[in-house]
Amino acid sequence: MVDVAILITVSVINILLAFIVVSRNYKSKANRLYGLMVLSVIFWSICNFLTNTVTQFSLSLIINRVSFAAGYLMALSVWFFSINFPYSIKVNKYQKSLVWIISPIVVILSLTSVFVETVNYNPEKQITDITPGALYYLYVLAAMFLLGTAAVNFIKVYRSNLTTNVARRQLIYTAIGIVCTFLWILMTAAVVPLVTGDWTISRYASLGTIFLVSFIAYAIVKHRLFDIPDAETGY
Repeated sequence: MVDVAILITVSVINILLAFIVVSRNYKSKANRLYGLMVLSVIFWSICNFLTNTVTQFSLSLIINRVSFAAGYLMALSVWFFSINFPYSIKVNKYQKSLVWIISPIVVILSLTSVFVETVNYNPEKQITDITPGALYYLYVLAAMFLLGTAAVNFIKVYRSNLTTNVARRQLIYTAIGIVCTFLWILMTAAVVPLVTGDWTISRYASLGTIFLVSFIAYAIVKHRLFDIPDAETGY
């Protein structure tokens, strides 16, 4: 019941925040991408919840693999957001090419046995243990690449002469919330279970969205987040 309460509470708050952000300026690409990012977080949270709820083997295996694909798409939404907030930026062609090449490969492989070979439900712990596939490390590295390049993009925007002081303050809270959230999710849902062989901690991965909610909510109230004029530089 605790898992259900966490999922519902966090999802409702995230949906409300997304609605507030998008309704402030639905024409803004950054606002729409934030809404998309929130939807990807909610979709992954639901998948992550179901991984430890569904016990029928074949269905559990499918859900766990979909959860990995959803997790990567969530990280991809962060990358897109990082190149469009608070305005669009030009991205290094190598970074852009790698993202476009790697992403479809990772999503497709997430649905196969190369990342998640098999699953086994543990009734005592009420958790589903995952047997990592041969290329599981590739998934972790790809997700870390997206988050790392997103962080670099945020820093690039922060240092730009085009960025106002107000936008910098907004960017700080937004970036901290996003990075903390997705680092928590990556560590609890992928890295720590791989190292320890115990997937119990993965059931708490969705708690990481609290960072996103807290920092974004504070920035909206304190620094009028997502309520700044566009300063498009072209992408």
